[in-house]
Amino acid sequence: MAVEKSQRRYLLILSCSKRKRPDPGLLPAIECYDGVNFRILRKFMHGKLLSHLDVLIISAKYGLLEASALIENYDEKLTRRRALELANEVSQKLDQHLSRGYLEVYINLGKLYWMTLSKSLLLPKVTVVFAYGGIGQKMSHMRTWLYKIREERA
Repeated sequence: MAVEKSQRRYLLILSCSKRKRPDPGLLPAIECYDGVNFRILRKFMHGKLLSHLDVLIISAKYGLLEASALIENYDEKLTRRRALELANEVSQKLDQHLSRGYLEVYINLGKLYWMTLSKSLLLPKVTVVFAYGGIGQKMSHMRTWLYKIREERA
């Protein structure tokens, strides 16, 4: 059974970035993080959340966040120990999101961030696309994917 274009939903999972905006107070996670992947994502979204794209961010401090979650600036690096501590919580939250029924999931994570997904159940009906290579390749690959899903919805 084909899914109508208007009902196609996509999920992007990103790791947080070390670079953050210096603004005081709380900001939506998608605005707080200021690494290259977040800059590409914000440019693609033109300042508004898209109805067909959900964005989840894995944070060393906060675990799994929705893009709109309000967070404060922090400086915490993900360690192997912290990744293992977060694994149950991140995997449970991710499994809840996956039950919403996505056509495709794009995962763009650093090595340690993968450890937080170790207990997640990636549903067999979901197509999963993985970012690959170095930071520049991952960035380019993610950008290509974002514009591909925009064209598929058009």
